[in-house]
Amino acid sequence: MVCAHELGHDVFHRDLAKDDGIQEFVLFNMINHTEYEANAYAAHVLLDDVRVYSLAREGYDVVQMARTMGSNVNLMLIKMQEMNKLGYDFRIPFDADSTFFKKIHQ
Repeated sequence: MVCAHELGHDVFHRDLAKDDGIQEFVLFNMINHTEYEANAYAAHVLLDDVRVYSLAREGYDVVQMARTMGSNVNLMLIKMQEMNKLGYDFRIPFDADSTFFKKIHQ
């Protein structure tokens, strides 16, 4: 997840890192636009659209979808938000937790 997130920064924010680099005080700060973009990129890389849509059509809720795909529920919520921007019609039950990454224990 971290690698995909950082790849998102490389793809979208390389120009921001030219001088002093990107300062990541909160890795997954959803209020910060650059962090949201990196999170969305990670969601697109890690979670397949067809699989997400298929699970939703089979009646899985967002927690079940995340568990089935080995993802964090917050990343799944971001994926669904992004898919809605592409024309899907998911009913998203709640917003992603902006601090979810800090709460993951390894």
